[in-house]
Amino acid sequence: MNNFTPMTIWSLLGIPPPNPYPKGTRVWYNMSSGGLMFATVDSTGRLPDGTILLTIIDDDGERVTLPDLARYFRGRLRSLHSPSVPRPAPPPWLEPEAQASVERVINMLEEAFKSSYTTTWDVRDYAADLSPRQSGSNEELEKKLLARFPPIYETAGSDIPYLDQPCHITDWQGHILLWYFPEMFSEQLRVL
Repeated sequence: MNNFTPMTIWSLLGIPPPNPYPKGTRVWYNMSSGGLMFATVDSTGRLPDGTILLTIIDDDGERVTLPDLARYFRGRLRSLHSPSVPRPAPPPWLEPEAQASVERVINMLEEAFKSSYTTTWDVRDYAADLSPRQSGSNEELEKKLLARFPPIYETAGSDIPYLDQPCHITDWQGHILLWYFPEMFSEQLRVL
C-alpha cells in the first residue's frame, strides 16, 4: 500500500465542508517519490479513530486508498489557539517526512492567522456596487470604485508593501478576503 496523503483546500485550512469528499471531488496528494499526483474521489470510508479514508483514482488510472489529514490539521490548529486543548499526536500512519511537511504547513497557517491587513471598507458593499457585466474597461466606473474601495496599500499612504510572509487580508467587518501563503509548495512541486 502507498503511504500518500491527499490534500484539498479544506484539508489545508482544516475546515470541514458539508460533505467532505463526494464522489467526483478532485484532490491531490504528494507521492513518496516527491511528485504531485491529481486524482478523483471514487468513495470514502473511516478508520476507527475517525480519519476519513479516500478511495481515489489518480490521473494515471491507478486506484489508491489514502487517509485524509483534515482531522489532524483541525486538532493541531485548535491546540495552538487554546491552551486547554491538548496537542494531538500525529496519526500513526503518517511517516516522519510527511509529518515534517504537515508541521511546515501548520506553522505557515498559524503565521498567516497572526498577520492581518484590513481594508477600510466592507466586501458586501463592494460586491453590491459591481455591475453584473463588470469588465474593468469603464474608466469612470473604475475610478469611482477605486475612490470608494481603496486598496490596503493606499490607505497606509505608501507604496504596495512587499509581502514575503504568510498573512491574511480582511475587510473592516472581519470577512477574510485573502490568505497568502508564499512558498507553500516546494520548488519541486511548483514545476509540475
